[in-house]
Amino acid sequence: MKTIMLKTAKRKYSKITVIAVLIFGIGLLGFTGKVRYPADSNISGKSKIINIETKASFPENKGNNTDISPMPVYGNWRNFSTEDGLSDDHTYCVKIDGERVLVGTHEGLAVYEEGKWKTYTTTDGLAHNGIIAIDVSEQTGDVWLGTMGGLSRWSGGIFENFTQMNSGMPNDLIYSVICDGKDVWVATGGGAGRFDTFTKQWNIFTEKNAPMHEPWTYGICEGDGKIFIAAWGGVLWNTQRKLKNSGIMSIRMGIWKLTFSQMMV
Repeated sequence: MKTIMLKTAKRKYSKITVIAVLIFGIGLLGFTGKVRYPADSNISGKSKIINIETKASFPENKGNNTDISPMPVYGNWRNFSTEDGLSDDHTYCVKIDGERVLVGTHEGLAVYEEGKWKTYTTTDGLAHNGIIAIDVSEQTGDVWLGTMGGLSRWSGGIFENFTQMNSGMPNDLIYSVICDGKDVWVATGGGAGRFDTFTKQWNIFTEKNAPMHEPWTYGICEGDGKIFIAAWGGVLWNTQRKLKNSGIMSIRMGIWKLTFSQMMV
């Protein structure tokens, strides 16, 4: 009796194994099939990959399969690296400022102007060489740099630095910075901050006075008369730019919203 049951079980598992192998084989054939493009596509089997940095051409599809073509490259691109004068190949942010390009790198501020790169580091007065965020004030033309060790204002060729110790900024690790009129907003590892360039005072927003799970804030921007803050646990926005730290907090439609009861001029 046991022998009959064992034979029956073996036949059953053998059938399952055969079915599984067939299914796997069909799926494998589907993944390895030829790639075909629409008839009106400009891609052909004789296409070439263009290295846009060196302008060199490399033949493609040397094998027998002429139906597979390379992905076309759109636009005219130019690459910059340390070989071209860039301070470091690790770049975090970029900002266009008139006729010049400002790039935040791991080794300082790289400025591209009139076809040449120039680098500014801590030896020139920068707060920290690692620059994560850049913005330019429309009112004054000052360049504000969020670094891994403080906030730097570059004005008239001189760097002025703001840290927790010398100004009361929320945290020295700055992920984002924007200029909004006379105010400068920062998203830091210790909360969001608003710096009034007239009064030289900071307003700080953390989990203690805003609906955040933790003080970490990673992005900040302005739009539609509001300030939006990307915080750990949700997105916060302020409907009034001129504010003090005290206010009433509410939640609407799953997005954090702050409304403030006091204002300042």
